[in-house]
Parts: sequence; structure tokens; C-alpha cells
Amino acid sequence: LEAEPLPSLPHSHSFKHTTPLPRPSPHLRRQLLKRSAAQSPGQPGGPWKEAGPRARAPGCAPQTSNASQNPQAQEPPGRPEAAPAPRAAQPSRPAPRTPGPAPRLSARGAEGRAAGTRRREGARPRWGLAATARRLGREPGPAHRRVTAAARAARAGITAEVLVVTSFDELQRRAPEARGKIVVYNQPYTNYSSTVQYRVQGAVEAAKVGALASLIRSVASFSIYSPHTGVQEYQDGVPKIPTACITVEDAEMMSRMVSRGNRIVIQLKMGARSYPDADSFNTVAEITGSKYPEQVVLVSGHLDSWDVGQGAMDDGGGAFISWEALSLIKDLGLRPKRTLRLVLWTAEEQGGIGAFQYYQLHKANSSNYSLVMESDSGTFLPSGLQFTGSDKARAIMEEVMSLLKPINITQVFRAGEGTDINFWIQAGVPGASLLDDLHKYFSFHHSHGDTMTVMDPKQMNVAAALWAVVSYVVADMEEMLPRS
Repeated sequence: LEAEPLPSLPHSHSFKHTTPLPRPSPHLRRQLLKRSAAQSPGQPGGPWKEAGPRARAPGCAPQTSNASQNPQAQEPPGRPEAAPAPRAAQPSRPAPRTPGPAPRLSARGAEGRAAGTRRREGARPRWGLAATARRLGREPGPAHRRVTAAARAARAGITAEVLVVTSFDELQRRAPEARGKIVVYNQPYTNYSSTVQYRVQGAVEAAKVGALASLIRSVASFSIYSPHTGVQEYQDGVPKIPTACITVEDAEMMSRMVSRGNRIVIQLKMGARSYPDADSFNTVAEITGSKYPEQVVLVSGHLDSWDVGQGAMDDGGGAFISWEALSLIKDLGLRPKRTLRLVLWTAEEQGGIGAFQYYQLHKANSSNYSLVMESDSGTFLPSGLQFTGSDKARAIMEEVMSLLKPINITQVFRAGEGTDINFWIQAGVPGASLLDDLHKYFSFHHSHGDTMTVMDPKQMNVAAALWAVVSYVVADMEEMLPRS
């Protein structure tokens, strides 16, 4: 609960309105006078009921850091609430009825119906707990804020003054000021690909100018006071300083405070740590092709997620529409000419480790892969398919997508890609990815909000239908997709 400094007001003051307030109708005035006459002198209540003081919201949030602000920089606890204007009593109304939940995809049913062979491919992901945090309200003194740790925990704590910057260029211009401080990046969100560089490289750039730690504004298109975590990198020869993601609201608050000339001191305590690598596995299932079993159309999503949230959106949805695509084709009794293979990747969030292992094992047969597909940008209502490939292959994909005119999803966009299929795309294999509402996706991405509540089963069914149609038709064509 942030309370910014406001101009002090005298004990008695008046407010002037630029436009006159509307007068009640004659009928309403008669009703109010009648009620007032019925009220005995001095009796509380009557037609007006004065609201009590507004209750303060309790502190909330489980997660790490202890941000202690300098007393000079402390935002005040807020001004007293003015008594609300009189309000006529309203008759009680019955609460609206809430419709029941819509039917969802049956994971167990899909698992029972799915056909194919499962293979295990080695990979090695493992990571530590994110930081934990407390929030203790808005009383004067240290203010506790929520962060998610990216790496290099500061267990003993670091206490230092803050330097707020909005870009790497500003950090370089103010490099002499950064030494011995905690750099806070308050970069504006433009799009994910251009903004995520601050999370990935923020600690490295801050360390180069002598900073003790870095805090990065969450890479999110929308925020409701929830930090968004993600992968970050260190560089050989550069000190590995602690770094963490903070909420958009806290980054903007600190930016406003320093713009007013306040000095902010943060005490940063984090509990994140890196563990030794451990074994993990990809999950593979397939429908063997009837005519060209050695040729493959691959559909995929990843099974791992960050330790915040549930990973329902990133990437449970992508994994299960890929599973459902094979399940639907099996239920319909269809068998395409080429092998239709499902791969559920492991360790995608750590840099596509499972996908890299799979590519190393199968790259010698890359000429037999007609199309690789990945869904890792949400499974909301699709707007089309992103595709990377030759012009001839694109023309074929446009014909395939025209089959989806009944559900009005026919567009083929450029730049099909995905962390797990980029290895194949770089080797010249055509690639496709699902495109949907990215603004909604990055509102919940890598945060506590990534739960089953975000998912809409009807929209997932549409995404699964698109995924099944495209994968089956390409796998059943007489020729493979042409390459450049």
C-alpha cells in the first residue's frame, strides 16, 4: 500500500467545484424530508449513515527480500481519510448467481487413449527455491517488498543505496554513481524480446560498473503487484553479483522517490541457491506413419516450469494441446503417411536443455523432419500460426490453414520459433508456433498468477483443434514441406 507525499492541508478548508452539483428531484426531496421528520431528535441513523474509517488492507505475500528504506526516503503513512459524502440507504439485493465451471480437457482420459512409444532422453535441470518475502504494511520504518530471486543469493544481506536507471545507456552514463550501490532497472515494457535483456544481462552490466547487486523491474505486460522471475546469465571475468526481479509497482515507486530527491537504502536478503545438476527426461509418444514411417512431423510443449505459480499456462497448456492432438487423431482412427511424434521437453526454462539433448541424438536425421511445431506462448484463443520456412512451404501452410475457415483462424504469420525447436529451424527444418493473446500471456508469465484459473478449456479446445489439423494434414501429404 503506497502512500506518496501530498501537500499538507489546513485543519479547516473548503473545496470549490468547477460545476454545480446536481440537485435532487422534488420527489426525492419530499421523501428525504418525510424520513427526517420521522426521525426523533438526536437519534443516530436516519436517512444518512456515516461510514467509519476505511480499513487498511493486511500485509500479504509469501516471497524474499527485505527492502529497508532510509528514513529520509520513507514514504509517509498516508493522510487521514475524509468522511465520505452522505449516501442514501439502498435496499439489499440478492447476490448474482455464478455459473458453474465449464468442462475441461480430461488429462487422465487423454493419457488413457494416447498411443505411441515413450522414450527417455537424458537432460540435467535443477534449481533452488526462489526468494521469500514479507510485506508489513505502510507504517514508518523499513518497508518490506516482494522479489523473486534470479540467482546468486545474498544470505548475509547487502545494505546499500539505490541507483535507479531506465536503460543500459543510462547506466553507462552514470557509471561513476553506480559503484557500491544497488542498481534498480526501471525499464519500460515494449515487448518481451527487447525487454527481457534487462533480466538476462542486468547483473552483468551492473557488475561491470561496480554495483553490489541489481534489481530488475519484472518483464511483464501488466502487473498486480506480483514479481515475475526468469533465467539470467553471468559472464566470465565479471563479478557474479546478486540479482532479483521486483514488481513493476515497486520499481516505479522507487523511480518516483528518487525523482523527488529522496535517498533510498535497501537491505537485500535472498535465499536462492544453485544445486548440482540432476537427471531429467523428455517424454516422447508417436503414431507411426503408414507409408513413410522414417519421416517425422513433430509437435511439442515443455513440462517444466518455474517454482512460482503452477506452470499451468507456461507450459502446461502447450504440452497438453500437443498431447490432445495425437489423442484426437487416434480417436478418429486416422493414421497419417508420416510419423506424428509428440515430445514433451524437460528443462526448457534453463535454456532448452532437454531439446538440445534430443537434437544432438537426432540431428543426423534432420532431413527426415518435415515440420517441427511448438506451443509455448499460451493456449488462449488462437489468432493464427507463426511459420518459418521457404516461400513454397509458406504457400502450402496457407492452404492448410484455409481448412480452419469454419472457426475463423486462417492467418499465417512470420517468425515461427520456440526455444525447443530453434535448433531444428537453424538447421533448415520448417518450424511453426501457435500465436494467441501475448498481452494476457505476459501478464501471468513466470509469476504466482500462472495457475489453472488462467486457463479457459473452450479456448484450449480451439487451440488443440488447430494443432491437430495442421500436424495431421502436413504428416499426411504425399511430399514433405519444401526447404530453401
